[in-house]
Amino acid sequence: MADMPRKNHEPDVSVIIGAYDAMPYLVRCLESVEAQTIGAGRLE
Repeated sequence: MADMPRKNHEPDVSVIIGAYDAMPYLVRCLESVEAQTIGAGRLE
């Protein structure tokens, strides 16, 4: 399957966080996602 050209408004990375019964770890997890250097415009 050939790679399709990426449109400028499409994200490079989708972040999906399973959070069932995860409150002890959720804040640290979200801080880690926020600290990524890829840039907020390239994440969804």
